Amino acid sequence: DGLVGRRLMAVHPGNRDEGLFEAYARVVETGEPFVRELRYRRDGLDLELRLSVVRVNDGFAVTIGDRREQRRLEAELQASESRRTRALRSGQLGTWEYTVATGELTSDESLAALFGLPPEQRARFQTDWQTFIAPPDVARIHAAREKAIAARAPLSLEYRIRRADGIERWGHVRGEPELDADGAVVRYAGTTQDITERRVIEAEAEASRARLEEATRAAKLGIHEYYPESGRLVWDARVRDWWGLTPDEPVTYEKFVARVHPDDRAAMQAAVDRALDPVDAERYE
Repeated sequence: DGLVGRRLMAVHPGNRDEGLFEAYARVVETGEPFVRELRYRRDGLDLELRLSVVRVNDGFAVTIGDRREQRRLEAELQASESRRTRALRSGQLGTWEYTVATGELTSDESLAALFGLPPEQRARFQTDWQTFIAPPDVARIHAAREKAIAARAPLSLEYRIRRADGIERWGHVRGEPELDADGAVVRYAGTTQDITERRVIEAEAEASRARLEEATRAAKLGIHEYYPESGRLVWDARVRDWWGLTPDEPVTYEKFVARVHPDDRAAMQAAVDRALDPVDAERYE
């Protein structure tokens, strides 16, 4: 209250020396805001300030902020963004948003890198993303997206990437819908991850299974698995045929024992017990 009615120059005489009084007058005359950063060293204080001045009726209002605190927050935000970008790139992961009404796609730099593009070409991916997808998969992506929108459901799809450098990779896109007040999908936000290594491992495992199946067929061998805790047995078609079981008939250890010749059951059980002994485990034959 002690400041009300007093002249500005009497309260803050330094404003004239720093040219602020003239700046305040221009704000009142033109209505254009004024912003300045300055160092305040008075009354035992040493501050870095940011002044924002706007016209209010026939006067003006001044907002003063601590520039050091603002810079600290900006540095923390930048460091956080840098950590996020490194984490995304290390996981070969990029983020995106898709607006349903406009078809607009926005993405981060990590997603551009996943498709073989430098950060400055991120906009190229956002407008021409279909050119970076294997042609047979483009229609699948459109169909999956429309189906998810209609069901107001999450989006999940694996597809082949054709990077800008010509290398083909595999990607897995996941998205969560954002609904409006009426329950309609307005936007999807999600990630795309490079899953090439996983797909290669899966393909190699499938090829290995195919080779094993071919080898067992040629050698007239069967494959079976036994899970002692549950007593469950897993037999392939050839073993089932040998033991007289239909393809869909459940297999249990009891059924297996019942089909062993009575004269051989004791020896068979002893062999199984030895194989399951954690102290003296051995092969079962």
